[in-house]
Amino acid sequence: MFWNGVAGVYDVFADGGFDKVIAGNVLHLLDEPRAALVELGRVCKDGGMVVIPTYLGRRDDGSVRGLSALLGCIGVKFGKQLDLGSYCSLLQAAGYGEVHVELIEGRLPCALGTIRKTRPVGWSEA
Repeated sequence: MFWNGVAGVYDVFADGGFDKVIAGNVLHLLDEPRAALVELGRVCKDGGMVVIPTYLGRRDDGSVRGLSALLGCIGVKFGKQLDLGSYCSLLQAAGYGEVHVELIEGRLPCALGTIRKTRPVGWSEA
């Protein structure tokens, strides 16, 4: 659950309460996507999967894709326009261990991230 662009699961669900957690096409709409990723990992059990398909509103060169620009003009609020690199960096910054990302091409490409939770989310080697 997300409210006002911020992860809002908090204590509604127990730590490690789910085998699989899916957040479909939401990261690009959030003001704090990293907080949402940490929260998704919190409610996923160790060894479980987090699945995060997300539209990529930017090209690799940083320019906004036409469809994303059009949606923005009609009032769709994007918290963060992502390209494939920034999507992967976001997953890594949230502390996920084993991450697999597949690019699904289209007018508005989608990155499909699947994550096996192998360590506490938010953990860092630094």
